[in-house]
Amino acid sequence: MCMKLLKIICITVFTFSLSVTPAFASVKGVVNGDRVNVRQEASTSSTVLDRLSNATPVTVSGQKDDFYEITFNGQKAYIHKQFINIVESDGLINASGVNIRAHANTSSDVLGQFNTGDKIVANGFSDGWIKFTYNGKDAYINTQFVIGNNLECLPSFPVEQNTGFYAVVSTDGGLNLREAPSTESKILTVLNSGNIVDVFSENDEWVQVLTSTGLMGFVSAEFIEIKVGAKPERSAKEQEVVAYAKQFLGAPYAAGGSSAKTGFDCSGFVYSIYRSFGVTLSRSSRGMASNGIEVARADLAAGDLVLFTNGGRNIGHVGIYIGNGQYIHSSTYGVGVIISDLNDRNSNRSFVTARRILV
Repeated sequence: MCMKLLKIICITVFTFSLSVTPAFASVKGVVNGDRVNVRQEASTSSTVLDRLSNATPVTVSGQKDDFYEITFNGQKAYIHKQFINIVESDGLINASGVNIRAHANTSSDVLGQFNTGDKIVANGFSDGWIKFTYNGKDAYINTQFVIGNNLECLPSFPVEQNTGFYAVVSTDGGLNLREAPSTESKILTVLNSGNIVDVFSENDEWVQVLTSTGLMGFVSAEFIEIKVGAKPERSAKEQEVVAYAKQFLGAPYAAGGSSAKTGFDCSGFVYSIYRSFGVTLSRSSRGMASNGIEVARADLAAGDLVLFTNGGRNIGHVGIYIGNGQYIHSSTYGVGVIISDLNDRNSNRSFVTARRILV
């Protein structure tokens, strides 16, 4: 079943890429059976021009239905896809300053760099990496920076995990996590200052990262700092935020307030707590509903924002979830900063959404 699915994926990718890949692209394969029919048309009832033996090399120029198109004796011919294994494909580099790695991970040595328009002959594909030959040795590059036909159908190879690298968002404002390495690409979410992410690949302009919630995307290299060493555990940061917030229990409520001395309103309290950890949020509770990423109530973790209506239809109150079904917030006049039960009647009725800031 897995091999059948892989073949379907390869066929689909090939069909799409033929329409978008430059004309230079070449795909090489080998016959994987004995006395394999070469047909005049893409049909099992078509005339058989010849039969090829196992391991015979072929150049694939296209595909039609369940057949690969090849050139045979100077004319177009067809072989059923199940009898060809793709072994090489030309690739075109689509960015500048792309690192060539000694192994398929971003911790390995950089052997050199590619720029936009450089070409490679790819001979392997696994888990987001392309394998090719560079100065007589195996080398690797991230698939995001290579355009080519049928790359996903190349032979697979083991991928080593990253060791000792992570990154920290270092901008004062939010950092856009994009679907592709381009400022025109779709924004997946906004990362806050201090967010810690895994590094998947990087060049001079873009860094491909993975957030703790499983979002993979690209951020500008200008606003992220790559570090060496063991990545700090997210849970430690969560507990720091919670412990710091609890220091203000009993602080008075003040409309528009954001300090323990003069008092906090609900958003001022949350804003102040996160600002102390280098994270800048929107100042209003309604604005905070767009910060970070949405998280289901059932998946709440310490440090997440919990947002509520305030007697109307719109969001008008916010607190910080501290675990065990509780949250800390600056309530009303005469009450101030308290801990409340998220499942009590009032909180449960007015709860709207939750946002994860520490991604």
